[in-house]
Amino acid sequence: MNASIQIGNGPNRWKKVNQLMLEKEKGNCQIQKLRRLNIFEADYNAVLKYFWPHLANKNDGEKIIMGDLQYGGRKGRRANDPAVINEFIIDYHRMSHKSITIVQQDLKSCFDRTVQNISNICNRRMSVPKQVCHLVTQTRKQTKYHITIAQGTSTSSYSSTNQNIIHGSAQVSGNAGTEWNNISLPILQIYDENVEGCQIIGPTNKKWRKSIMSFVDDTRHYNNMNTTMNSLEENIAYDSHLWKNLLSFSGGAQNIAKCVAYIIEWYYTKKGLLKMLNDNDTDIPTFNTNEIIKRKNNDEPFKYLGITTSPNGDQIHPIKTLQKICSDFSYSLYRAPINERDAEVA
Repeated sequence: MNASIQIGNGPNRWKKVNQLMLEKEKGNCQIQKLRRLNIFEADYNAVLKYFWPHLANKNDGEKIIMGDLQYGGRKGRRANDPAVINEFIIDYHRMSHKSITIVQQDLKSCFDRTVQNISNICNRRMSVPKQVCHLVTQTRKQTKYHITIAQGTSTSSYSSTNQNIIHGSAQVSGNAGTEWNNISLPILQIYDENVEGCQIIGPTNKKWRKSIMSFVDDTRHYNNMNTTMNSLEENIAYDSHLWKNLLSFSGGAQNIAKCVAYIIEWYYTKKGLLKMLNDNDTDIPTFNTNEIIKRKNNDEPFKYLGITTSPNGDQIHPIKTLQKICSDFSYSLYRAPINERDAEVA
């Protein structure tokens, strides 16, 4: 491994990858619905794991540089963290009766769309050695990919060419998560500096601001100021357009079909009570007239990082989700009963 790093070129076995094709949806074998998992040589993957996640977790400056914009792929960070913060933000606006727009966005194959030269610049910024970046670049250029399905592994292969360059670190790669963090951080920082975001002022006039939270490629965008454009819907379109343009610099792309927006607004009833507006589910047009962002009513639940909730605070949705999980688990136990010995071990 040391020799490969020094000369910038690895052995041939590093350049052969078995690519497993798994269905994202059972029974759906359409090419865009398949998940590709690359199986690398163990020692090559060890190089990737050492010089990316291992050294990044040891680097004290990484915590300062990364900040609180990206929660995925980092030691001590969990999907629960942004999910709980999201609930706190919604609870605050529900109790204070303030308006806010919330947009959830997803990306298309973020690990497979990163451009190599941009990846190298971002990796060098986070102190990944130059020789290692060169080694990985050369290996990716020369890698031959063999498709593996239930019927076996293909004898033929495909690889990167000048006309059809294969980019991205690919899923299951030892450095995929950390490399995406290195690439996404400048994008998140630029976005954060150029949008209004959500600002909360405490009783002692202490200000807290959050414009975006990201867990790998799942992001939630917040705006409770909404003064850039004339309406809340136009502000959502403006922020979404900025996010889309920033992603394009790295080769990324929005998965607009998975984008969802909530708009929390308030109105007075005839009795003078403030109520959450809940009768408008008109989709929001983007600056690209061919695309829309689906808008949900505030009583409609949506799943975010494993938690299903709705902005109106109704807890029936997470309760039903937990009931279904428990029911499915008990049914599994019923179908496959265990003996006394297995029960003791369990």
